Amino acid sequence: MITTFDVIHDAPDPSGLLKKIRRALAADGVYVCLDINCSDKLEDNIGPLGALFHGFSVLYCMTTSLAWGGLGLGTLGFHERNAHEMCADAGFGSVRRVPLENPFNNLYEITP
Repeated sequence: MITTFDVIHDAPDPSGLLKKIRRALAADGVYVCLDINCSDKLEDNIGPLGALFHGFSVLYCMTTSLAWGGLGLGTLGFHERNAHEMCADAGFGSVRRVPLENPFNNLYEITP
């Protein structure tokens, strides 16, 4: 098992990081990814939490990644659609969003 907690959206090279995680994971392993609870639709990210996430994104997450020459996903860039697409590109076979009563995070079970 490999875990990350609020890491992928901050990484300068999230795709490269996911590929490294996939290579390090055993064939029967599980990658558990906890990341920001956001949507790929702007209208779903409005309100107090959306404002908070956008603030974190601009003031830390996105800018930290960009400072290292990275992609700059930010807090709202690793939403469920991107999780599925980026994990598939990294060689994972399955991404399942695990039900979680948490307004701040999504939890994904990702397998080879």
